[in-house]
Amino acid sequence: MAREPVAGRAKTRLSPLFGADGAAHLYEAFLRDTLELSRLSGTRTSVFTSGGTLKSLRGAAPHVSRWLPQGKGDLGERMRRAFASCFRAGARRVVLIGTDSPGLPLLELRAAFRGLRRSDVVVGPASDGGYYLLGLARPLPALLHRMPWSTPSLLSATAARARELHLKLETLPLWFDVDAPEDLGVLEGLAALGRLRPRPRHSLAALEQLRARLTPKKRGS
Repeated sequence: MAREPVAGRAKTRLSPLFGADGAAHLYEAFLRDTLELSRLSGTRTSVFTSGGTLKSLRGAAPHVSRWLPQGKGDLGERMRRAFASCFRAGARRVVLIGTDSPGLPLLELRAAFRGLRRSDVVVGPASDGGYYLLGLARPLPALLHRMPWSTPSLLSATAARARELHLKLETLPLWFDVDAPEDLGVLEGLAALGRLRPRPRHSLAALEQLRARLTPKKRGS
């Protein structure tokens, strides 16, 4: 699930720090790293776009089999549509990720597909109370109906709905999305410790470039 990296619409919570253009530039780097993660996973990849077609990035992602619009509606409606499209295309297991976790470990993505061999649902809990990944072993539109999207209660509400539907749910390790300035420090710290595999090279390079612009030059330099 991805959106066009348009200034003023992408990563707006980072705009006060880097400006609207800088935030959009950083989000484009997030996109590139997410596409690289999907390539390394070796799975068939579809990209569902919002606010544009991401035509400028298609040449960098020849492994992507389909580029499709998300369509209208709230996040749940758009996710249901994406899951349904993948299952109709012949997928037996579908894992949906966004583009806000450029350091997401490849191991977790692969673990999600393994988990769907024994569970109905796999969820990757995010530190903000939502989730960074949702995987389904079959279409389950009721799981996504009228949920508290973009709130700290999303994960708990999803777990409760899974229980109501008598679904077997498996969870992955906790991870984080990069939404606010403080999240950038976590990303950089984990990268410095060598904890990000694969290393989100596009995001880290863009972040270094943007931080350099914020650093005042020393006198005489």
